[in-house]
Amino acid sequence: MKFSSHVFATVCLMALLPYLLSGCGGASLDYGQQRNLESVEPNFADPAWFDAYEQDPSAAANKYKNKVLQVDLVIIGFEETSRGVEVRGATGEDDAYRIVCIFPSAASSRIQSHKAGDRIAVKGLFGGIEDAGNTYQLRLTSCVLVRK
Repeated sequence: MKFSSHVFATVCLMALLPYLLSGCGGASLDYGQQRNLESVEPNFADPAWFDAYEQDPSAAANKYKNKVLQVDLVIIGFEETSRGVEVRGATGEDDAYRIVCIFPSAASSRIQSHKAGDRIAVKGLFGGIEDAGNTYQLRLTSCVLVRK
């Protein structure tokens, strides 16, 4: 009987394996992992995330978790990182709102064909909003350019 219980446990584990590997049907995405968002429609395309964050940071984090956001930004600078190209920008409306977009390394030349001061539209996976005292910083991962 000991053998059959091991077989049963193995069969159950094999049956659950696809579910477990897919993130248990609703677990958070690994933000260190890049996703291709080229053909994904954004869930949100307005700057309301900063207002939502100011009103209730926890509710805003839950609302935008695992969502694709589209945002217009003015480029402030670039930085090559181990995760890809980090583009720092601002909404252009208020210096209190900053945006950090992580683009895959493969997009490096296309992204860096732009310069500081250029206005671009990007979409990316919500990675959080940080309150840095006098500024709020929206972090997006798996970013792609929407238009040049």
